[in-house]
Parts: sequence; structure tokens; C-alpha cells
Amino acid sequence: MKRYALSFPAVLLSAGCAITSSPSEDVGSTAQALTSPSPLLTFVGQTDDGFIPPDTDGAVSESFVVSTVNNTVNFKDRAGNELFNQSLFGFWSSMSPSTLTDPRVRFDPFGKRFVITESADFPTVNGRLFIAVSKTENPLDGFFLYQFPASAAGNHWLDFPQPSTNSKWLVVTGTVEGTLADPTTFTGMWVFDKSSLYSGGPARFTFMNTGFTAVPFPAETYDATAQDMFVCRPGTTGSDQVDLLRLSGPIGAETLTLVSTIASPLPTSFDAFLLPQAGGTPTRLFASTAMSPGCVFRNNSIWVTQQVVPTTGPQRLAVQWEQISPTGTLQSFGRVDDPTGVANYYFPAIAVNKNNEFIIGFSRFSADTLPSAAYAVHLSSDAPGTIEDPVVYHAGVGTYDFNRWGDFTHSQVDPINDTDFWTIQEATQATDSWVTWWAQVKGTASSACTEANAIDLGAPDNAVTVATNACLRVRDGFPFWWGTNRTLLLQDTSPGNYPVPFSWSNRCSGGAGSDTYTGDWQSKSLTPTSSACAVLIQLQGSPTGHITLRYFGG
Repeated sequence: MKRYALSFPAVLLSAGCAITSSPSEDVGSTAQALTSPSPLLTFVGQTDDGFIPPDTDGAVSESFVVSTVNNTVNFKDRAGNELFNQSLFGFWSSMSPSTLTDPRVRFDPFGKRFVITESADFPTVNGRLFIAVSKTENPLDGFFLYQFPASAAGNHWLDFPQPSTNSKWLVVTGTVEGTLADPTTFTGMWVFDKSSLYSGGPARFTFMNTGFTAVPFPAETYDATAQDMFVCRPGTTGSDQVDLLRLSGPIGAETLTLVSTIASPLPTSFDAFLLPQAGGTPTRLFASTAMSPGCVFRNNSIWVTQQVVPTTGPQRLAVQWEQISPTGTLQSFGRVDDPTGVANYYFPAIAVNKNNEFIIGFSRFSADTLPSAAYAVHLSSDAPGTIEDPVVYHAGVGTYDFNRWGDFTHSQVDPINDTDFWTIQEATQATDSWVTWWAQVKGTASSACTEANAIDLGAPDNAVTVATNACLRVRDGFPFWWGTNRTLLLQDTSPGNYPVPFSWSNRCSGGAGSDTYTGDWQSKSLTPTSSACAVLIQLQGSPTGHITLRYFGG
């Protein structure tokens, strides 16, 4: 007997990707002939625990993988070996929840913490938001647990909480649902000072009532110095539109403003239909045009996905992606689409790496296969506005006759190198039984550290703040260190994100070596060097960390 997790999203969710950046429906004519690369690794996230939908989610750190579904959380190493598995009632037991739903998990690449959020005590007048913050990057070291009423006055419960972080905030949004005691329903936003939560201190936050709209999704922010956070939501005047909002201001005095409403760049239909599957009987899953949950802020652009029904050709579900500037200008767009109508793509999730490559994970539905986990990628070698053909990385093995799927999935960039990707998607493992499945997918590695792509440290004693995986150079020709066998002192100044390994070379002297910064104000000797050639320094720390460096002649 199936038990149902009561999770009613405020909007119908969707799927999204790219094939064309021309405002026409002839998407098939520009489709890439390339097929997305096969995964480096796949393994199971979670198996069916009796709840429908599973609420597929997960996050990855440099060493660990955390997967959540309704009622269960597990920790694994990056090879998929299970380290911990517990019901979410057990995980939150000190909070004494009566019901739980909509768990979500993120890894903060700047703060090196896992963050888990969940709605508790629905659909009662005592609804709560639960937040767990790992004490370290290792989830086995334990979590700081927090709880907050769904509304200050009570008499509400929280649906569909959506978390994200940037350099200063943890932001959670959701629908604050009314009850008989207070039927008012609205969307809410909690803006937390994340430094206090990460230290286990008191929660300091601003709460905003954002009106009676679809749930806004705070952008997963990969730009380490970004002080604002962008927020995306389905358009208030059309489900094929995207409202772009901006959260700004100092901690404790935040404001939320509407930047722009972006119309769909390609024609879309608002028809709804049942998704197909092998066996002749379609699923009971309705597909229609809508924005998918989540968006990304990367390289000073906002990236969103939408599930769309094209207006020409056979009826089908495609994924549309859009790249938007901070001022609301559409920069690029496209679709993952099968114009023959065979394949349908459902519940997408996008991630963008430092090279503006991206992955979109989704479930694939067709009349000749069973519901499967899949993805498609756009790499640096691909033409603008295109995406490579999808890859099914875990094939479904059973038909599905329930009317709920999702309610979301997740893709993210690998925090080790900021180029590879991870995605967790849903498939079937037996008749009317789901499974969530991870894939690690290779992006394009960054180019070698050369004088052409290096960041110049400038004049001696000039402090420069750079990413802890940056390529640097000390250019040749400074008179104070003329000569062939000289020592160059490279010093880090406060603050920095440690450890930061590095290697260096100077082709004129033949000098080369490696070392590691483990704390502030450390000086490293690079010898022998020659002023006749630049010294190249490749930092090998996290792509999301920062360090401030200066050099002296020796």
C-alpha cells in the first residue's frame, strides 16, 4: 500500500535545455549531430521508500554525496559507497515533527557546508520550516538544527521550500499555506545571515511576504563575490514567462525588487497531455508549459529552464533554457526537443560551470521506452544556442501509473574542479516504483597555465585577490631582481581559503617547484628564477575560494 507525501507545488513544474537561438519553431534543423558524453560514473541515490512523489534531490562536496527523498536521507562517498542512511523523522527527531515533506539539500561551495531544508507539521496550524547546516564539509560530523514557524502569527503551514546560498545569505522561499484558522495564502522568503547559522549561533533573518504568486526560486550562486542574489519565478501573467527579481542590501535590511519579466523567446502551447511510456498505456502524468524549479547565477548571468509544449509538429514536451543578464536582457536560449514527437523531457535541472558550459538533467518519457534518467550538455566546442543530443544514463524498468513525479531534481557543478557536473534524476525500478540515480559528467578542462591566460600580479608589493585555482604570472623585467639565480618571495595576506596548493615554473632559469599555503601571512620561496622570463604560478585550490597574494624580490 502506497503512502502519499502531501506536497502540492504552487505551479506545475517543468523541463528545459537548448537547440536553437532563432525565434522559430524549426528547432530540428539546428540540432547538433553530437551525442552528449557518457557519464564518468553513475550510482543509485535512493530507492522507493513508499512515498510518492520522491522529491528527488541531492548535493555533492569535494568528498561526500548527500541524497534526500521524502522520508529518507543518506550520505555516500563520491564513489557511491553508503556511509549513513536514516529516515528524515529520525534525522529531525529532536524537533518532534508530526509530518514532513519537500526535503531539499545544497552544498555551499564558499562556506563548505551542506544545507538541508524541509517543511514540517503540514497541513496544520503549527507548520514549521526546518533547516539543518552541517558543522563541517563532512556531514558525518553532525548538523546544527533550526526551526521556524511558517508564519509569525501561526495558523499556517509551509509548502515547497526552496533553499540557496551566496557569499552572505542562506535564502529559503516557499508557499505559506492558509488554514481554517487563517485562510490567507502567500509566498514567503526567509533571508538568513548564513555566518551565524554556520557557527551554530542564533538565527538572524529577515522575512518577506512576496505576495500571492508562484514560488520564487533563489538562484544557486556560483560567483563568489556576488553581494546580491537573483530570484526567478514563473511569470505572474503567463506560465511561459520568467520574472527576474533581485535581492539586495546589507544583512538585516534586504530589499527585493522586480528587474524584468522575460517572455518566452520561442512560441509555446498551453495544451496539457499525458506523457507516454512503453506498453501502450500512457502514464497519468500531465505535461504542460511551465517554469522548472530553480535557477543559476553564473559568470554574471542568470540561467533558467522551462518545460514547454512546442506549437508545431507532434504534441510533445521539450525543455527550454534561457540565459539572462542581470538587467533582464535575454542573452541566449534554446531547446532540448525531439521534433519527431517520440521523446519527452520532464522535470529539468540546470548547472553551469566556469567555462559557461552547462548540463540539464531530466527524465525521459517515450512510447517505446520506460521512464528513464537522462541529461544533455552544451560544451565549449558546441555552437552557441545548441546542445548535444541527450544521453539516457539509467534506463527505467517498469511502467508508472501514479499521477505524481518529481517534484524536482537537481544538477550542480563539481566543487573539485568547477568544470565537471553531477545530476540526480528519477526513473522507474519496477512497476509503479521509482528510483533516483546519480551521474557524474565530464566538462571541458581549463586550458594550461600560460603567459597568455595568466593574471598579472603587477608591481612588487601589489596585493591582488584571486581565485584559489587561478593562473598567475610575475612578469619579467623588474630591475630590482635582475639576474638568473634569484629568489622570488610570494606571500599570502589575510584573508584566504586554505589549504591552497600551487606549482610554479620559470623557463629561463629552469626553476620549478610546488608548495602549499596553509594559513595567512606565509611567504614561499621560488628559486631559482630569472628576470628574463615571467614566473608562472598555478594555484590548485578550490575554484570557489579566494586568496590575496603579493611578491618581493629576493
